[in-house]
Amino acid sequence: MNQLAIRKGLNPEDNDYRNHLIKGFEGEQKFDKLLDELNDEHLIMQDLSLEINRQTFQIDAIVITGNKIMLFEIKNYQGEYTFHENELKSYPYGNIILNPLSQLNRSCTLLRMLLEKIDINSPIEGQLVFINDFFVLYRNVEQRSLLLPQQIRKYIIQMNKQSVPVRAAQKACADRLLRLHKTEDRYIQVPEYTFEDLNKGVYCPKCSLTLRKKNRRTAYCPHCGFFDLNTRIISNEIKTFSLLFPDYDLKTSVIYDWCGTFFTKDSIQRTLAKEYIEKGSRKGTYYVKE
Repeated sequence: MNQLAIRKGLNPEDNDYRNHLIKGFEGEQKFDKLLDELNDEHLIMQDLSLEINRQTFQIDAIVITGNKIMLFEIKNYQGEYTFHENELKSYPYGNIILNPLSQLNRSCTLLRMLLEKIDINSPIEGQLVFINDFFVLYRNVEQRSLLLPQQIRKYIIQMNKQSVPVRAAQKACADRLLRLHKTEDRYIQVPEYTFEDLNKGVYCPKCSLTLRKKNRRTAYCPHCGFFDLNTRIISNEIKTFSLLFPDYDLKTSVIYDWCGTFFTKDSIQRTLAKEYIEKGSRKGTYYVKE
C-alpha cells in the first residue's frame, strides 16, 4: 500500500485504509514490546490468522500459560470516546465506532470452537487493549475485559505474578496453532494495479521522494539527507518489485525499467547474480530465490 501510494497514488478511501493499517500495525508493535516484559513462563504468539467452520478470524496476540490462554485484541485509537449502551462512540461528535468488544468476543468464541475441534481444553480469557497513550474513555462501565493505556503495565506485572509454568501440553497447543495459521492474509484489500500503471524510478525509503546519484557507488535524497550504497538500494528495489509482482520473472531488463533507468543494467545484473539463483540462458535469463 505504501508503494502504491508512492508510485500511483491512492484515492481518499484507499489512503484512509492504508493509514488504518499503519496505525494498527504500530499499536501491535507497541504491545509486542510490552509483552517482552513477561517471564519465561509464558508462550507468546502474534498476528495469527485462523479458520473454523469456514470463518476466518484474526488474533493480534495470544499468551499461553500453564492454566489458561489469554487472547488480546489491540486498538490504537486516539482521541476521546464514550462507551454507552454497549456502543463505542467518538466524543463529543457521537460517531459510532465498530464495537471492538464484539470483535473480541467473536474471536474468543471461534478460538474455543477451534480448540474443541482439535481436542484442546483450556480456559480462554479475552482482553481488549487500548494501547494509545492519547486515548481517553468517558462513562467507562466496569469491564474486566477492557484495558486502558494506564492499566496495561500493571496488568503485565500481575501476569508475571500469577503465571503458571507451561508444560508439554501447552507447548503442543502452541505448535498446533502455529501449524493452523493461514499465511495468506484475506483481510488486506489492495487496489488493482498493473506494471504499466505505476511510476518508475527510485524513491527514498524515508520520505518517499526521488533519489539522486551522488557518485558511482552511492545515491542520496536531497530532501531528507538519506544516502546508501547503490547495491543495497538495488537489492531493496528488487524486493519491492517482487512484493508487488510476485508472479513476474526477475530479469535485469525488467528491474532496469522498474528503477527508471536510474542504475546501469550491469549493476542490476551483478546484484541479481549475487543474491538470487540464475536460471535460463542468454536473453531468457531470469533469477529466483534459493
